[in-house]
Amino acid sequence: MTVRFNNIHLVFVLLAMLLISLPLYAQRQEADIDYGVHGLDYSRVGRSGFQFLKLPTTSRFAALAGAGTALGFGDAGAALANPACMTDVQNLDAFFSSMSWIADIQYSSASLVKSFSRVGSFGLSFINVDYGTMERTEHQIIYDDDGESTGKTMPAYNLGTFTGGDIAVGLSYARDVTDRLKFGITARYVYETLDDAGTGVWSIDVGTIYYTGFKSLRIAMLGQHFGPDAEFLGYDEQIQIPAQSVRLPQQLHIGAAFDILEERNDSPHRLTLSTEFINPNDGPEKVNVGAEYEMYKFVTLRGGYRFNYDEESFTAGAAIKIVTDGIRINLNYAYVDFGRLNSVNMFSVGFNLK
Repeated sequence: MTVRFNNIHLVFVLLAMLLISLPLYAQRQEADIDYGVHGLDYSRVGRSGFQFLKLPTTSRFAALAGAGTALGFGDAGAALANPACMTDVQNLDAFFSSMSWIADIQYSSASLVKSFSRVGSFGLSFINVDYGTMERTEHQIIYDDDGESTGKTMPAYNLGTFTGGDIAVGLSYARDVTDRLKFGITARYVYETLDDAGTGVWSIDVGTIYYTGFKSLRIAMLGQHFGPDAEFLGYDEQIQIPAQSVRLPQQLHIGAAFDILEERNDSPHRLTLSTEFINPNDGPEKVNVGAEYEMYKFVTLRGGYRFNYDEESFTAGAAIKIVTDGIRINLNYAYVDFGRLNSVNMFSVGFNLK
């Protein structure tokens, strides 16, 4: 029996996507009930390091407010996000992205994905973050006329400069488990430096995307940055305490996406809605929603909104595809609003060899 798509089905899909994005809603409501004595509020904010791993890796995901785990239509950028989407690469795809983050932090990423048919798809990825040159300051102890410490300090300037940065190198693999289920994994080595101190650690990302069989509805799960704690290899000898452990910013993503308009022979338009729930280990849960409209496989418009963030809110972006000599060039742009921290612009370019 053939099931026709109508407004009732559309409402059902949208409700399903909303429920997938808010799995902890009922728990929060229950927690708000007054049972008498309440414990102190507990916040996980600031309990992990390597925060650059949370930054948007592609202009496409940034423009969609980060709601891209279940989006599909993957390219080489999937190696930096949900590796399961690398199975959408037909042959060879390359990607490069750059942006100036807040506080003049320079963020760059690149990836390369190659499909080997039934064997699966392999990907290489690289992330570099440059915090720039910073002025060194130091709080020096104030002594009295007798050479005794007063217990006070004062800042000292003109001590030179120092730099900091992050690097992440990843190897990814993805394949079709069935005609509906895709699986991907990324092993990544992360290294962070600050002045003369540094630390490195490995991490694992595991992602899936499942096509439910109801029209184009798909759901996805992605676990990011699972690995051991790290310790800085160097620290100021004046402190005389051992270095503190630095944990990875682990995150669980649950997402859903649905094509309101599907691209067919009689329609060159595609409109995709996506939504995503994120449960991090160092902050409150977050929800991202986004929409992507593509026409004639040439121009794409994107927009989204990020809920439960301190400053981030709406996002927007666009893309243009240019085909020349068998190579498709993808030019992407994203705008991210940061409220009191102004805004961020991100640019990406991709090359696809069919």
